[in-house]
Amino acid sequence: MKKLLILLVAIGITILGCSDNFDNTIVSTQIEKESLSDLLFSKSIISSDLQDINDQAISPFITVSESINGATGGWFMIDTTYVNYQGRLLYVHAEITILQNSFQGTTEFTIILHPEEASIKFLPHMIFDREVRVSVEFMGIDLKELGYNQNGNVDFAFFDDDGSTELIPAQQSHVNMRTETIKVLNAKVQHFSRYGWVRKQF
Repeated sequence: MKKLLILLVAIGITILGCSDNFDNTIVSTQIEKESLSDLLFSKSIISSDLQDINDQAISPFITVSESINGATGGWFMIDTTYVNYQGRLLYVHAEITILQNSFQGTTEFTIILHPEEASIKFLPHMIFDREVRVSVEFMGIDLKELGYNQNGNVDFAFFDDDGSTELIPAQQSHVNMRTETIKVLNAKVQHFSRYGWVRKQF
Protein backbone atom coordinates (compact mmCIF):
# COMPACT_ATOMS: atom_id res chain seq x y z
CA MET A 1 0.00 0.00 0.00
CA LYS A 2 2.85 2.36 0.88
CA LYS A 3 4.54 1.53 -2.40
CA LEU A 4 1.34 2.32 -4.31
CA LEU A 5 0.98 5.66 -2.51
CA ILE A 6 4.59 6.59 -3.23
CA LEU A 7 4.12 5.62 -6.87
CA LEU A 8 0.98 7.77 -7.19
CA VAL A 9 2.74 10.79 -5.61
CA ALA A 10 5.71 10.37 -7.95
CA ILE A 11 3.44 10.18 -11.02
CA GLY A 12 1.56 13.29 -9.85
CA ILE A 13 4.76 15.30 -9.40
CA THR A 14 5.97 14.23 -12.86
CA ILE A 15 2.68 15.27 -14.52
CA LEU A 16 2.69 18.68 -12.78
CA GLY A 17 6.30 19.25 -13.78
CA CYS A 18 5.59 18.42 -17.39
CA SER A 19 2.51 20.65 -17.38
CA ASP A 20 4.52 23.61 -16.03
CA ASN A 21 7.22 23.13 -18.63
CA PHE A 22 4.62 22.92 -21.42
CA ASP A 23 2.93 26.17 -20.34
CA ASN A 24 6.25 27.97 -20.06
CA THR A 25 7.28 26.80 -23.53
CA ILE A 26 4.08 28.20 -25.07
CA VAL A 27 4.45 31.57 -23.33
CA SER A 28 8.10 31.82 -24.31
CA THR A 29 7.33 30.99 -27.95
CA GLN A 30 4.54 33.58 -28.13
CA ILE A 31 6.81 36.28 -26.74
CA GLU A 32 9.52 35.41 -29.25
CA LYS A 33 7.06 35.47 -32.14
CA GLU A 34 5.58 38.80 -31.07
CA SER A 35 9.03 40.35 -30.67
CA LEU A 36 10.09 39.07 -34.08
CA SER A 37 6.90 40.40 -35.66
CA ASP A 38 7.44 43.84 -34.09
CA LEU A 39 11.03 43.85 -35.26
CA LEU A 40 10.15 42.94 -38.83
CA PHE A 41 7.36 45.54 -38.92
CA SER A 42 9.69 48.23 -37.61
CA LYS A 43 12.36 47.37 -40.19
CA SER A 44 9.76 47.45 -42.95
CA ILE A 45 8.62 50.98 -42.01
CA ILE A 46 12.13 52.34 -41.61
CA SER A 47 13.46 50.89 -44.83
CA SER A 48 10.55 51.90 -47.04
CA ASP A 49 7.76 54.29 -46.06
CA LEU A 50 9.62 56.51 -43.61
CA GLN A 51 12.66 56.71 -45.85
CA ASP A 52 10.51 57.80 -48.81
CA ILE A 53 8.73 60.39 -46.66
CA ASN A 54 12.02 61.72 -45.32
CA ASP A 55 13.50 61.95 -48.81
CA GLN A 56 10.51 63.98 -50.02
CA ALA A 57 10.60 66.24 -46.98
CA ILE A 58 14.36 66.90 -47.31
CA SER A 59 14.29 67.80 -51.01
CA PRO A 60 12.31 70.99 -51.88
CA PHE A 61 12.71 70.40 -55.62
CA ILE A 62 10.54 68.61 -58.16
CA THR A 63 12.36 67.50 -61.29
CA VAL A 64 11.33 65.96 -64.59
CA SER A 65 13.33 65.31 -67.76
CA GLU A 66 12.28 64.66 -71.34
CA SER A 67 14.22 64.02 -74.55
CA ILE A 68 12.85 66.07 -77.45
CA ASN A 69 13.69 66.28 -81.14
CA GLY A 70 13.95 69.91 -82.26
CA ALA A 71 12.53 69.23 -85.73
CA THR A 72 9.32 67.61 -84.49
CA GLY A 73 8.99 69.49 -81.18
CA GLY A 74 7.43 67.99 -78.10
CA TRP A 75 5.60 68.46 -74.82
CA PHE A 76 6.06 67.41 -71.22
CA MET A 77 4.18 67.94 -67.99
CA ILE A 78 4.37 67.72 -64.19
CA ASP A 79 1.15 67.28 -62.21
CA THR A 80 1.55 66.25 -58.58
CA THR A 81 0.69 66.89 -54.94
CA TYR A 82 2.89 66.36 -51.89
CA VAL A 83 3.35 67.47 -48.29
CA ASN A 84 6.37 69.72 -47.80
CA TYR A 85 8.66 70.14 -44.78
CA GLN A 86 6.22 72.68 -43.25
CA GLY A 87 3.38 70.17 -43.37
CA ARG A 88 1.68 72.07 -46.19
CA LEU A 89 -0.15 70.19 -48.93
CA LEU A 90 1.20 71.58 -52.20
CA TYR A 91 -0.16 71.17 -55.72
CA VAL A 92 2.28 71.62 -58.58
CA HIS A 93 1.34 71.73 -62.26
CA ALA A 94 3.61 72.61 -65.18
CA GLU A 95 3.31 72.20 -68.94
CA ILE A 96 6.09 72.96 -71.41
CA THR A 97 5.46 72.96 -75.15
CA ILE A 98 8.36 73.10 -77.60
CA LEU A 99 7.21 73.88 -81.13
CA GLN A 100 8.48 72.26 -84.33
CA ASN A 101 11.83 73.49 -85.65
CA SER A 102 12.69 75.19 -82.35
CA PHE A 103 16.27 73.89 -82.35
CA GLN A 104 18.51 71.42 -84.15
CA GLY A 105 19.09 67.83 -83.12
CA THR A 106 17.74 66.02 -80.04
CA THR A 107 18.21 67.35 -76.50
CA GLU A 108 17.23 66.06 -73.07
CA PHE A 109 15.55 68.90 -71.21
CA THR A 110 15.12 69.11 -67.45
CA ILE A 111 12.70 71.30 -65.52
CA ILE A 112 13.38 71.91 -61.82
CA LEU A 113 10.57 73.47 -59.80
CA HIS A 114 11.01 74.95 -56.32
CA PRO A 115 7.46 75.74 -55.12
CA GLU A 116 8.46 77.26 -51.76
CA GLU A 117 10.48 79.92 -53.61
CA ALA A 118 8.08 80.11 -56.57
CA SER A 119 10.92 79.52 -59.01
CA ILE A 120 11.50 77.37 -62.08
CA LYS A 121 14.80 76.40 -63.68
CA PHE A 122 15.17 74.95 -67.16
CA LEU A 123 18.23 73.03 -68.34
CA PRO A 124 20.28 73.06 -70.44
CA HIS A 125 20.69 76.82 -70.87
CA MET A 126 20.02 77.49 -74.55
CA ILE A 127 18.33 79.86 -76.99
CA PHE A 128 15.46 78.62 -79.17
CA ASP A 129 14.60 79.51 -82.74
CA ARG A 130 10.92 79.63 -81.76
CA GLU A 131 9.22 80.61 -78.50
CA VAL A 132 8.64 77.85 -75.96
CA ARG A 133 5.24 77.96 -74.21
CA VAL A 134 5.40 77.59 -70.42
CA SER A 135 2.48 77.24 -67.99
CA VAL A 136 3.14 76.75 -64.26
CA GLU A 137 0.88 76.72 -61.19
CA PHE A 138 1.85 76.41 -57.51
CA MET A 139 -0.97 76.02 -55.00
CA GLY A 140 -0.65 75.86 -51.21
CA ILE A 141 2.59 77.82 -50.86
CA ASP A 142 3.18 80.54 -48.24
CA LEU A 143 2.70 83.62 -50.44
CA LYS A 144 3.06 86.08 -47.55
CA GLU A 145 6.53 84.75 -46.86
CA LEU A 146 7.35 85.58 -50.49
CA GLY A 147 6.12 89.18 -50.03
CA TYR A 148 2.63 88.94 -51.52
CA ASN A 149 -0.22 90.55 -49.55
CA GLN A 150 -3.13 90.82 -51.98
CA ASN A 151 -4.72 89.25 -55.04
CA GLY A 152 -3.79 90.56 -58.44
CA ASN A 153 -1.62 90.34 -61.51
CA VAL A 154 2.08 89.59 -61.18
CA ASP A 155 4.82 89.52 -63.79
CA PHE A 156 6.52 86.33 -64.85
CA ALA A 157 10.21 87.04 -65.35
CA PHE A 158 13.64 85.71 -66.25
CA PHE A 159 16.18 86.04 -63.41
CA ASP A 160 19.75 86.58 -64.53
CA ASP A 161 22.75 85.57 -62.43
CA ASP A 162 23.66 89.25 -61.97
CA GLY A 163 20.33 89.92 -60.23
CA SER A 164 18.61 91.64 -63.15
CA THR A 165 15.19 90.55 -64.44
CA GLU A 166 13.49 90.44 -67.81
CA LEU A 167 9.68 90.43 -67.95
CA ILE A 168 8.20 87.62 -70.05
CA PRO A 169 4.95 88.09 -72.02
CA ALA A 170 2.21 85.67 -70.98
CA GLN A 171 -1.49 85.09 -71.56
CA GLN A 172 -2.10 85.33 -67.82
CA SER A 173 -0.06 85.65 -64.63
CA HIS A 174 -1.61 86.23 -61.21
CA VAL A 175 -1.64 85.46 -57.50
CA ASN A 176 -4.63 84.42 -55.34
CA MET A 177 -4.14 84.80 -51.60
CA ARG A 178 -7.25 82.82 -50.62
CA THR A 179 -6.22 79.68 -52.48
CA GLU A 180 -2.48 80.37 -51.94
CA THR A 181 -1.95 80.09 -55.69
CA ILE A 182 0.51 81.69 -58.06
CA LYS A 183 0.39 80.80 -61.74
CA VAL A 184 1.41 81.74 -65.25
CA LEU A 185 -0.37 80.65 -68.44
CA ASN A 186 1.35 80.41 -71.82
CA ALA A 187 4.46 82.42 -71.06
CA LYS A 188 6.53 82.92 -74.22
CA VAL A 189 10.05 81.85 -73.28
CA GLN A 190 12.85 82.39 -75.80
CA HIS A 191 15.65 80.74 -73.82
CA PHE A 192 16.00 78.24 -70.99
CA SER A 193 17.32 79.53 -67.68
CA ARG A 194 15.81 80.50 -64.27
CA TYR A 195 12.33 82.03 -64.02
CA GLY A 196 9.85 83.16 -61.38
CA TRP A 197 7.41 85.91 -60.50
CA VAL A 198 7.75 89.56 -59.47
CA ARG A 199 5.02 91.86 -58.21
CA LYS A 200 3.30 93.82 -60.97
CA GLN A 201 5.30 96.84 -62.05
CA PHE A 202 3.36 100.00 -63.03
